[in-house]
Amino acid sequence: MEFEPLGRKIHYELSITLSLLSLFLVALVIAPLIHELLHIIILKTLGYYYNGNIEFTLENGIYGKLEIISEMNFIDVIIFLGIGILGNFIFGSILFINGFYMRVSGKTAQSSIPLFTGLGFLTDPMSYLFSTSGDLINILNLLGVQGISFILPLFGFFIFISISLYLSEYLTHFIAEYKKIDEIERDIENFIRFLY
Repeated sequence: MEFEPLGRKIHYELSITLSLLSLFLVALVIAPLIHELLHIIILKTLGYYYNGNIEFTLENGIYGKLEIISEMNFIDVIIFLGIGILGNFIFGSILFINGFYMRVSGKTAQSSIPLFTGLGFLTDPMSYLFSTSGDLINILNLLGVQGISFILPLFGFFIFISISLYLSEYLTHFIAEYKKIDEIERDIENFIRFLY
């Protein structure tokens, strides 16, 4: 007679598979789309008229082409440029922190989906730290502090290393818990064989 822990291993396997799919789907499609939609929402909220659309190319991914018809004041331009980055940063941070909290609470398998989805959202603001153009650089130029743009990649590198170290530790813990399931399964099988 063989014993198979119902659902526990499958739960871990399904969780990490969905997490990785979520990471790529969010990073490549959902976060860029939300970034552009936030630009459009802020224009509507602030009462500006615009023409434009959201496009996709293999080279650039998803991006927006917006032509603002009415004159924008300085503060509104800063808000318009920053909202896409800020929105994805907020979404990503909330999900990442939720995943971290779940993992610390002992829910390792369940924590992977919000953690990796949060990382998917955080790739959008992080990519701007390494870019020589785009919304963040435009904000620095408007504020007249483009000279500090050399700090952005250093900050981005620090964030990237921090997240990579955490992910390495997280995956090590995830794999160790998964292996414990194998050990428990073997112990139960041996016990059942002993009984029969």
